Amino acid sequence: MKKYIVVFLLFAALGLQAQNRDRIEAAPSFTWFGLDFTQARMVGSDVDFSDRAKIVSSFFDQWNQLILNEPEKFNLEATFNKHITNNISIATKRNAGVDYLKLLADKPNTVTLEDVNGVVKNYTGDEGIGLLFVIENFDKPAVKVRFWVVLFDVKTHEVLMAKQTENKLGGGIGFRNYWASGIYAGFKNIKTLYPSWLKS
Repeated sequence: MKKYIVVFLLFAALGLQAQNRDRIEAAPSFTWFGLDFTQARMVGSDVDFSDRAKIVSSFFDQWNQLILNEPEKFNLEATFNKHITNNISIATKRNAGVDYLKLLADKPNTVTLEDVNGVVKNYTGDEGIGLLFVIENFDKPAVKVRFWVVLFDVKTHEVLMAKQTENKLGGGIGFRNYWASGIYAGFKNIKTLYPSWLKS
């Protein structure tokens, strides 16, 4: 009996996965909700992240605005092969509420799928599919940026796809650009991985 239950659950999961893939592929556009830093940790030392209050009050917004201001470099439409509409107002408000005193960590934290689902519940709209990057770590010792790439139903908050990506920093002049290089590397990685993500 248990064997049949396991088989049934497996086929049910595969059916749901195929349904989600079909919904993603059929969608004419995604709504870009931005970078959510509410789960993020800056891994390193006081020297690496000396002004954490400014990271919250200024840099979170700067990184989000950079994607909007440089669409040829941070090309969401080419990355996901969809028309993109932008609505980063919810991320801007949520990011501004991050406690900078809890931002620094001496080792990477782990953002779970359950955490991602909790974040997505805060992002809403009338209809369509939302696109959100849930930032996990800006990791100075590892020289990496890690985040979740999330597609979800904006009306029901159902997560349709959530994948983690780990991206090497590429350098850049100044604090903003140095860490933005990891986000840019993420765009390049996503463009390569996204077709296989839809099948997995």
